[in-house]
Amino acid sequence: MGERWPTIAEIADRTGYNVGHLRRLVREGKIAAVKVGQTYLVDPPSFAAYYDSVKDKPQGGPRE
Repeated sequence: MGERWPTIAEIADRTGYNVGHLRRLVREGKIAAVKVGQTYLVDPPSFAAYYDSVKDKPQGGPRE
C-alpha cells in the first residue's frame, strides 16, 4: 500500500505554511494534490520537492 497523502491543513500544521498559500501552490501546479470532496490531499514527494527548492531562498520557507 502507498504512502498516505496528508491534507493541506495537516501540511500547514507541520510546516507553518498558511493554508491559503498551500492552496495557491496547488492551483498553480507547484505541488500535486487531488481534491476529495472539499479536501485537498497533497502528494508528499511533490511537496517535499517544492519545499527543498525554496527552503534556502530568502522569503521561501514558512514563517516561524
